[in-house]
Amino acid sequence: MFDPISIAIMIAIGALATGAVYVALLTLDYLIDWFRDRAASVQSNPEALAVTVAQELSSGRVNYVQGIFDQENGSFIEARRIRTDAVDDQVRQAHTGNRVTVWS
Repeated sequence: MFDPISIAIMIAIGALATGAVYVALLTLDYLIDWFRDRAASVQSNPEALAVTVAQELSSGRVNYVQGIFDQENGSFIEARRIRTDAVDDQVRQAHTGNRVTVWS
């Protein structure tokens, strides 16, 4: 069962209309760099969460949505969709059993 935050994030992803970024290997450092560039959004808003969401595709591949999610509004402040051929062990482990991962 999903918690309310996960449900809100997944609903918001359905409405997400951003272009996709392609990377051959999705690494934790790649995710962290993007979050660092947006740290002010999270630090200035107590309702903001840094999240990634794994989306399983019918092809068996997995895409990720990375974003700053505003819990109060139930929407992303900023987000990007990442298409990838592979993920490193740290990203894979963070999403094992969790579609939504909150990074702090």
